Amino acid sequence: MRVQWGLCCLLLALSGCGKKGSDYTYRWSYDTGDRGNLDPVAEARKLVDQSRVECAESKQCNPSTALLSFSKSSEVGMCTAFVISPSLLMTNSHCVEKNPEYIKVFFPETFGFKAETREASIVHYSAIDSSTQAKLGKRADYATLRLSQSTSRPALKVDTSGVPDETQLRIVSMTPQSRTRIQAKLIEQQCESVMNSAIQPTYTTPFAAVIAITGCLVDHGNSGSPLIDSNGMVRAIAHAAIDQKANERIRRELDVEAMDPLGMATNMACVVTLRRDGSVPSECTSTIVDADLIDGLQIMKERAAKDPNAQIRLTVQAASEAKKWKSSHPTELRWKSTYNGSEFTVKPECVLKTAKSETEITEYLPTWKVYSHVDSKLRVEAALQEGFWNAFSIRYKSSGLKSGATIPVLMAKLQYTSDNVWADLNLGYCR
Repeated sequence: MRVQWGLCCLLLALSGCGKKGSDYTYRWSYDTGDRGNLDPVAEARKLVDQSRVECAESKQCNPSTALLSFSKSSEVGMCTAFVISPSLLMTNSHCVEKNPEYIKVFFPETFGFKAETREASIVHYSAIDSSTQAKLGKRADYATLRLSQSTSRPALKVDTSGVPDETQLRIVSMTPQSRTRIQAKLIEQQCESVMNSAIQPTYTTPFAAVIAITGCLVDHGNSGSPLIDSNGMVRAIAHAAIDQKANERIRRELDVEAMDPLGMATNMACVVTLRRDGSVPSECTSTIVDADLIDGLQIMKERAAKDPNAQIRLTVQAASEAKKWKSSHPTELRWKSTYNGSEFTVKPECVLKTAKSETEITEYLPTWKVYSHVDSKLRVEAALQEGFWNAFSIRYKSSGLKSGATIPVLMAKLQYTSDNVWADLNLGYCR
């Protein structure tokens, strides 16, 4: 007889380029052997009762964070939870949205506190359904639990003022230590928030319902972990991440050089139950896109291409590069820079000096292409890249001509190396 085992944490993994979707829970079986007279529901509860938790470092172990163990029928699972009042905890909605029948909370022994165990019940959880948004972790994901008996452990204070870009955060998580029983170790890591990442394209304001985080590994069982700022305030609750086992494959599919650990978290500014009047900033309820990583990357590329500040920056950069090139090339011609929306090029404009005899000039003219640079945090920025070189050749005879007269150009052609096509140029004397 087998008791189903599930570790709750919404992990995003692309199984194929462009494929959307992800599993809510990851399950495997715990074999109880041939004892067929065992009650699977009772065995599941026994696994919950036998949960164990310890601190990675007892003197630096957050006393307000607990292991959340639960069962429903023959299924068991675990998450992370944290104290917000003597009798209340917060965690993720997807940990408890299936209404587990048996919930227990295990506090580890920490400096100044003995180990504690409490039963708990569900007070509230945010709406999570089977929509693409929910499956991709794009919805606010939070729940409140009530302890059967109050705890004297300190409550974590919550900050609902929003999460700006690059906010330094500390994630406190219950990390599984076994695949056959519920055993966890409380571990802390450093993270930071990251706006304008393909993992969460709508995180462009401190009041986005779901923010992106980077720099810390979020794994199975870490769901519900508090993200704490330098002032000790909870700014978000971790609820999803890119599966690290799929990281390399995803990196190749997205065609990026490197990928940092990336996850998503519910912004405390958008948790309705923390607001006395039940209202949240308007940005919290703005449109959430059904975007997986492939879609998110495309959204960010399109956004970067339309950014007026980026266009100004690229124009200035291209002008500087073109100026360097012109300063080291023939003075018989005046060069001009052009931009067609996707590339900057240098081309001849007119002939500057009168030649005493027939003159021929051959050059390779540079082109700077505009491309989308994707960094390790899946942020996209429009950038310049020196692309192909255009072959240019001109032969003309201008001896004895007056200023302003048309030069009898014997041959002036420009070859576009990308398609190997020569185009005739109509060049004259510079006025």
